[in-house]
Amino acid sequence: MGRDVSKRNEAFRKQQEIEDDMRDLVHNQLCIINKFKKEGSRFVHTLVDGQFLYKVGLVPSDILGKALEELPISSEMYHFHLKQYEKAWNGAEVIYENSINGLNLLSSLKPIVKDGKTVEVVSTIVDITKQKMVEKELLVAKEEADKANRAKSEFLSKMSHELRTPLNGVLGFAQVLDMEPDLTKTQHSHVYEILSAGRHLLKLIDSILDLSRIEAGNLRFEMEEVSVNSVLQQSVKMVEPLTEKMDLKLYFNEQANDPIVWADSTKLRQLFINLLDNSIKYNKRNGKIFLHTYEENNHICISIKDTGIGIPREDIKRVFDPFYRSGSHKSQIPGAGIGLALVQQILHRFNGTIKLSSNFGEGTQVLVKIPLIHSNNKNEFSLQREAEKANLTISHSTILYIEDNEMNRELMRNVLNEKNQKLNLFIAPTGQKGLEMFRSSHIDLILLDLSLPDINGLEFIDIIRNEDKSNVPIVVLSANAIKEDIENALKVGCNRYLTKPIDIGELFEVLNYYLRR
Repeated sequence: MGRDVSKRNEAFRKQQEIEDDMRDLVHNQLCIINKFKKEGSRFVHTLVDGQFLYKVGLVPSDILGKALEELPISSEMYHFHLKQYEKAWNGAEVIYENSINGLNLLSSLKPIVKDGKTVEVVSTIVDITKQKMVEKELLVAKEEADKANRAKSEFLSKMSHELRTPLNGVLGFAQVLDMEPDLTKTQHSHVYEILSAGRHLLKLIDSILDLSRIEAGNLRFEMEEVSVNSVLQQSVKMVEPLTEKMDLKLYFNEQANDPIVWADSTKLRQLFINLLDNSIKYNKRNGKIFLHTYEENNHICISIKDTGIGIPREDIKRVFDPFYRSGSHKSQIPGAGIGLALVQQILHRFNGTIKLSSNFGEGTQVLVKIPLIHSNNKNEFSLQREAEKANLTISHSTILYIEDNEMNRELMRNVLNEKNQKLNLFIAPTGQKGLEMFRSSHIDLILLDLSLPDINGLEFIDIIRNEDKSNVPIVVLSANAIKEDIENALKVGCNRYLTKPIDIGELFEVLNYYLRR
């Protein structure tokens, strides 16, 4: 008997061709394709090939038909792979990294399930060595950048301290002179110029430090509900002397409602002062500044428009770059090109935006938008009373001032001892001498410099806080303006931290608060 098997042979041939094509396809893959199944308690590899297999120094016969424990790998790697294989066989898709012969691998295990049961697992292994090298290079670059940023921050902090110390004398004695009632108009004008130049230098120091801190993610923000109208009023008042000097008219049109935003009030005021300062510096004599606010899409919008010299079209895109200044007027107008860069960074923390438009020779308009929390029908956030800041309103008190710098000691004598008969001022040049005075006299408040020649200021605070009279208010007056120094002083027990150069009005406000009976 005979039977025609030509169709079966043809089907067998086609099946063989398909399998050959599949092997060729797998063999030519740049990765490794692998299949395994579980026989009893062992995982046996039923398919393995791919160009990457040869790159790691293996051939299919090293793996094909062998169980996992028979592969040429260490005991540690065996148990690691066994754990991943078990996860995949139990139905999970598994992705993990490992290495062999100095190459980094990424393995992806996908179970093949039939009738609710895993019948085999397909594994794909790709080479990620280059990616890992790039990641390592990026990590090294980041570490080097972080190291450079730390070095920059340390340098700026030290420079800030060194500059603030002499500035404390310049601005301090200038403020003392400005308080003299017998000065002529010309003398007051000269004092005003000294104060303006000194405060401008201080502003540059603070701006550079703030920009460095923001870039490093270290600038501290005290977020709270803030009245925009209140901060704008303060900002306008602070720039009024500059507008008068330039014979400028500043029109402030604030809305009836009081918009409240989530922000840092000090940084928000700094932001507005920077913008107003630009509108003044880059304006024309007898020019105008229009400041108005309005609400739009649950945002408060603050528009500042001036009639100044404007910005060339080619410079507009770069005005927010740190230290960039337009070539058309950078030599005539003072500044370091930090203001707008700092404004943009601060606004980013408030979830706000800034838009600038300008016509060269005709003026510039800046539009700031900050998300609203709510609006009040009337201003619930009143301004601090300037009269309180400018005068001491305290009962008879004794203050101990600990400071090693003679110029700063002389300044405090002028500010306090000679200006108010209700104050008894003790001065100590060292921490040890300050402790002796504190223990032998009744002291109502301590003014303390941190950089003392014998006892560190933080150690001094710690000693005071562990003595019987531990509740005496301690106010730090220091040229150290970095966040860590301020936080450390507050942690060990100082009540307030004022940075040099000292603002006499702010000092009086603090003394009024702690010494008023």
